[in-house]
Amino acid sequence: MTTVGAPTGHDTPPGHEAPPGHEAPPGGQARAGSQAPVGFDVVAAVRRLSDRADLADLADRYLRALDEGDFDERWARSVFTDDVELDFPPGSHRGLAGVEDFTRGFMGHWQRTHHNVSHYAVEVDGDTASIAWNVVAIHVHPGSLPPPASAAHFYLGGRFEGGARRTGAGWRLDGLALRVVWTTGPGIRSIARVMTGTDGEQAITTWKEGTA
Repeated sequence: MTTVGAPTGHDTPPGHEAPPGHEAPPGGQARAGSQAPVGFDVVAAVRRLSDRADLADLADRYLRALDEGDFDERWARSVFTDDVELDFPPGSHRGLAGVEDFTRGFMGHWQRTHHNVSHYAVEVDGDTASIAWNVVAIHVHPGSLPPPASAAHFYLGGRFEGGARRTGAGWRLDGLALRVVWTTGPGIRSIARVMTGTDGEQAITTWKEGTA
């Protein structure tokens, strides 16, 4: 039984009216939690987040191999497209064939490396994407004593910028370039030659013995 004048289950007691824009929907009370904006595509939003996560995993897969030294054809196919274009300070490479040897060639200068990266800047446009990140990399010369001993390492700061495509096997990098912003410590003369087009003297003033 309902008493005349008493609030019903859908009435709001005096003094408890909702502020403008927050009124309950017709026929019932407002549901707890926020509602999606009109026209919001949940499926598209989930796919966008999934793509960003997959692209971050792709970059991690590439960088992890640099520090672990695992370069083989299986790794290359898990990271790059068949027509990938790479442009790094030690040189450039085109195509999937031989990319593991190209990578091993310039990473082979070092006994160990440690790549530290920033947040990945990802822009997805359908089945293509751009990805970029800042990097600070520490390069340990061959013959350096293991920790906790101190040694003179080569440090590099720069920015990776690349593109990716969605393939039947997932996202793959179709291009990647490294722009060096700063360096410090004893470097490698042969890499300096490529970077400067000189004998390396203008790029580095010290280098390790046997690293011409």
